[in-house]
Amino acid sequence: MEKFLQSVMIAACFSWAVTCGASTTNDPPTSEPWPDDPPIMEDFVSEDHDDAILAMLRTPLVEYGAALESYLGEASANNRASINDQDLVRIYQQIRRATFAQLIYTFTRDNVQQTRVYLAVSGRPFRDLTQNSPHLHLPELRPELLDDPDGPYYRLVSPAATFASAGVPANSDITPSPVSPKDPTANHNDAEIRALQTLVREIASGEVVANGHLEVYVSRGMCPSCARAMARFAARYNVDTHVTSIRGTGEPREQTPIWRDFRAMREEMIAYLQHVFVPPAERGTTTAGYDAAEVLSGEDEDHPPRNPCHDEM
Repeated sequence: MEKFLQSVMIAACFSWAVTCGASTTNDPPTSEPWPDDPPIMEDFVSEDHDDAILAMLRTPLVEYGAALESYLGEASANNRASINDQDLVRIYQQIRRATFAQLIYTFTRDNVQQTRVYLAVSGRPFRDLTQNSPHLHLPELRPELLDDPDGPYYRLVSPAATFASAGVPANSDITPSPVSPKDPTANHNDAEIRALQTLVREIASGEVVANGHLEVYVSRGMCPSCARAMARFAARYNVDTHVTSIRGTGEPREQTPIWRDFRAMREEMIAYLQHVFVPPAERGTTTAGYDAAEVLSGEDEDHPPRNPCHDEM
């Protein structure tokens, strides 16, 4: 955990440097319009020579790993159970496939500029990822935690940071667009949706105000559902919005340098959790239980493939 927190502090320093005007990449990014040509653009980056974009995405990855470490530690201690690689297959899968995002929102209130940071990860709650391992189950959640079951496991270093969760007021239209007949609620698990909905709640509560500037860093291109929600948010709340995404997919010809670098970060997180929880005698390959084609397809387990040019791994 100590190593994780040190990494978060380093990444946070990068975040503030970029926010204050540091260059985000040595190569000019390419911009592509979103569906229906909304008034915001998404920049796709292939290389990140100064590691500024990777620092932005490392922060939610490290925080997510630290929360997983807390959850697994509590679950194994509560049940006095050991953990093997098979218990963690879905967690390894989640780390490899999930979308990671950091949103930096700057606004002015009473002539004072303020900044909030929102970190988000796509996918299912921790409890769902261990549902096939009864010895890692925890007691039932308290009712107030049902909407944010993983919340108690996050210990953010910065008081200006929030780990995002889904949920908006009933009259809000900052919601995902159903894209899967199989599971029309699947996109509720998208990182971008969670971050936007958290920001909407904080605007509604008065914790932050509208009419600000939003910088979005995301580990893959936006799917149409998230793009529409982002455009609606920018329009409803008069927020100047800029999105920077990693270009690349798991297909060998489509892998970019920054995509490969972030994939290596994911693998480092998996190796760390394996080192902490799985005894050497119980360790196998961390790809146990995976279908290689499925892993490379870039599909989140919670919804169907995104725009093919935006698949991650």
